[in-house]
Amino acid sequence: REYFLDEMRRKYVGWRNSFIEFCREMEKFNQLPRREKIFEIARHLRLSRKVAKLYVWYYRKFFNQREF
Repeated sequence: REYFLDEMRRKYVGWRNSFIEFCREMEKFNQLPRREKIFEIARHLRLSRKVAKLYVWYYRKFFNQREF
């Protein structure tokens, strides 16, 4: 299970990539990449668009990224 700000936001069924793996991929960029690149990364990590959007929202919130 993944909790963000004391709220469960995602429950795993079997093995899944997590927010940590998403952050590791995002740290390769100096700034938040374009939406298309983010969804390409999400496909590589086998994340749904819904989960990718959730991760981007929290990534921006936690790391103060304003552009998307």
